[in-house]
Formats: sequence, structure tokens, C-alpha cells
Amino acid sequence: MQTLGPPLTTAGRLVEAVAAQDFPAVHDCFTDAVRFRALLPRGPVETTGPEAATDRFRGWFGEPDELEVVDAAISTIAGKACLRWRLRLTTPTGASRLVEQHLFVSGDGRLDAVDLLCSGWMHGGAR
Repeated sequence: MQTLGPPLTTAGRLVEAVAAQDFPAVHDCFTDAVRFRALLPRGPVETTGPEAATDRFRGWFGEPDELEVVDAAISTIAGKACLRWRLRLTTPTGASRLVEQHLFVSGDGRLDAVDLLCSGWMHGGAR
């Protein structure tokens, strides 16, 4: 049986926390000096610290909408954990939008580096 190393275990906690919209748990996945870089459709962003990294996820997924994990996977590449997820947000009126993100993360116990690539929001997204 293969045991998950620290980056994979923490990556799994991050997926679960985002899916549950549990932002204190998202915050707990990061070290105090986490470097968060993202390539978004509107351009690159870079922040440091767990509050700033958590605020990025809260900004994307913190609405009172229903959040559904359509697909998610975790693997490793060159010593880093690689996460990908496709999430659907549905508003109370029934409008939905999809997003796919790929993350490369590293750290020992908690994440000290996050590199994220985002598709941007895609409206619709049939169930």
C-alpha cells in the first residue's frame, strides 16, 4: 500500500476544504510564508501569506452558491503534488457556471508554494 506524503495529504485537505467552502480549513493548509501564484484569464497574480492565499479562494468560491465538485484528481510530478478540479457553482436562481483549475503545490505538512492555472468561468455547464 502506498502512503501519501505530506504534499499529497495536504493537497487532499485543500480539495476537501474548498469543496466544503470551509475557508478556515483552506487557511490551515498554508504555511505562514506561502507563496501563491496564479495565471488567470485576466493576467497573473502573486501574493504571499495564508490570508492572501485564502482570500483568493474565498473570492472565487465564497458566494452562498451551491458548490459541486464535478471532477478532481491528485497526483505527483517532479516531487510536487498536482491537483486539478472542475467545480460548478449554481446560484439560488439555478444559473450555473463551471471553472477548472490546475495547481502545483509543495510543502512539508502545510503548503509553502502554490502555482495555479485557471480556465476562468464558463457559463452554463449542463449537468
